[in-house]
Amino acid sequence: MGSNAGCFFKVASAGDTVYIRVHGYASAVCCPTFRAFVDKMTDEGKRSFVVDLGPCKMMDSSFMGTLLSVIEPEGGIQRKLVVINADEKNYMLLQSVGLTKVLTILEGDIKVPKNLTLHKIEVQRATRQELMQTVERAHNRLIEVDENNRKRFEPLKKALAKEFPEEK
Repeated sequence: MGSNAGCFFKVASAGDTVYIRVHGYASAVCCPTFRAFVDKMTDEGKRSFVVDLGPCKMMDSSFMGTLLSVIEPEGGIQRKLVVINADEKNYMLLQSVGLTKVLTILEGDIKVPKNLTLHKIEVQRATRQELMQTVERAHNRLIEVDENNRKRFEPLKKALAKEFPEEK
């Protein structure tokens, strides 16, 4: 049973490419589900991911940092990510944390191939600890991409370290 996270995904795959359409508000709450799906698809041999932000109303920094997990080598496996249909607001959000420098973002209204059937994936409820680890990992990635993010996200990282000192 999914949580009412305000976000869900519609997904499809063809060959080694996975298509993920993000619906609603992409926040930290949906990151563990997103990451688990990407990892599952990688285990099944998929290496290319297309993330469609068309129906995405907003993204938080945790989701943007989690997007980076797609392009980072996982156990030596290189994956590709293309972001499509980011409206002006979402493009500006990606730009604000430096992701437009490292992600491939295609402009224009890009349609999913008609032969793909999309399946809905509900966001699964994560534990508080899983969420905190996800948030910390995402923000560490954002700092690695753009040092300007350190000043912005260091207070959050310090708060997480206080909240979960045993994880350090």
